[in-house]
Amino acid sequence: MTHYALILAGGKGSRLNNTEFPKQFLEINKIPMLMHSIKAFNAVNAEIKIYVGLPKHHFNTWKLLCETHNFKIKHEIYEAGNERFDTTFLGLQTIAQNNDTSNSIVCIHDAARPFVTKSFIINLLKNFNKPEITAVIPTERIKNAIISSKNNIYESKNRDSYLLCQTPQCFTFQAIFKAYVNIMHKSKNPLIKDQIFRELHDDFSVLKTHFLNQKNSVKLVEGVDYNIKITTELDYFISEKIYQFYKDIQ
Repeated sequence: MTHYALILAGGKGSRLNNTEFPKQFLEINKIPMLMHSIKAFNAVNAEIKIYVGLPKHHFNTWKLLCETHNFKIKHEIYEAGNERFDTTFLGLQTIAQNNDTSNSIVCIHDAARPFVTKSFIINLLKNFNKPEITAVIPTERIKNAIISSKNNIYESKNRDSYLLCQTPQCFTFQAIFKAYVNIMHKSKNPLIKDQIFRELHDDFSVLKTHFLNQKNSVKLVEGVDYNIKITTELDYFISEKIYQFYKDIQ
């Protein structure tokens, strides 16, 4: 079975007070954030085919960063889209156009989660242990109380009924590609485009929207609390401390 890693690095990091680089190029332990994720997937298996979605105007910057850090892990870059879903779909198309994907798994990962580990990825992949499994999703339990808010109506919710999703989210390639083709085709209708994307939050939600009635195809596995998404200045500030914890368990 062939494995692919699709690393999404098209974000602008608008919630970080940084104007020189997008956040995926900011350094953690003296190397760009994006390199940590590429290293983790390569450590699982050097044969994993890694694709990275980047804004086109950052292609040369990334190549220079790779030269500066003597970063030689093989990977392909492709042009990211305007939104996350566009970047994912473009990446899936790139993989499909250049490979035989008939018996393969793709792991879709946010570059803003640099603390993913080799052992974590291996655990996700080994859960494809039955032919009906089409997705393996890492989750973590909610620690705080939660409320819902809609039209100025607030309700307390049982946090035990909800989970937080992490990445990488792993799928059989054909299942997630078909789901994206379906969603992107529907979104061409301007009358329903906004409604479609309001109901989608991640790649798992794309899969479930397409395969509404398919049961027992998704496996949830326990995530890890250090697999944070770096979104704010505080996240980046504490990232070096998290790295000191994380580096001993890679």
